[in-house]
Amino acid sequence: LKEEDIEDELEAEEEKIEEEMEECLKAEKAIREAEEEKGELIDEATEEDVEFPANAFAEFDSLFAQAKSALQASNFVEAKNLAKRAEKSLDQIEKTIEELEKKQELKEEAEEAIEEAEEEKQEVLSEASKEGVELPTTVFEKFDRLLAQAKELFVKKNYQGTKQLAEQAKDALEDVDKEIEKLEKDEEEK
Repeated sequence: LKEEDIEDELEAEEEKIEEEMEECLKAEKAIREAEEEKGELIDEATEEDVEFPANAFAEFDSLFAQAKSALQASNFVEAKNLAKRAEKSLDQIEKTIEELEKKQELKEEAEEAIEEAEEEKQEVLSEASKEGVELPTTVFEKFDRLLAQAKELFVKKNYQGTKQLAEQAKDALEDVDKEIEKLEKDEEEK
């Protein structure tokens, strides 16, 4: 009977050790995955040229350190849970990166819209000069006003508004084109 009891105890102890090993492996895996996720996030941000605020990873780092401590203390379930929470804390940082990427994209589109409007104005001036048409100074007033407003909004980081005003400025150039055509006809009729 005693030998049987000893065998049962050994078997129970063996099962307990196996369960602990399994929990240890799960905890180590969770910690590794959290660390890899942070690395991927940093790589993505670097690739997209997005900068983090200094404390962006504070919650992650705290939870991650606690997870590693729990692992050292053989508190595997706690270590795994903390590592999972650390990884989950990266979700907000990922959303922030996406928002910053969108803002950067809008900024680039706004810059491009301003440049295009300025280029189109130069094309109109070149065309008028080539045709020998002398433009009244007032002909670009609306364009200049709209483009100045677009640039003001750009400085204020209102990129959507910048883009809209730059487009309106380009539309105002169509009126200038019509004015040129009218002046050309007037010249021809003389």
